[in-house]
Amino acid sequence: MIFIAPGVKTLLARDVEVYDEWCAARGLARIARDVFSGATGILGLTVDR
Repeated sequence: MIFIAPGVKTLLARDVEVYDEWCAARGLARIARDVFSGATGILGLTVDR
């Protein structure tokens, strides 16, 4: 198994947290829900619909 956390930690020069394999999918689903519900911004970025 290959772990990328050490490489990311080195690139960012800070500690990183490792979550389960579904974390990204849940986050993307929440972003999609917000966009399709009419959000005008996500994580500080303007949503262009």
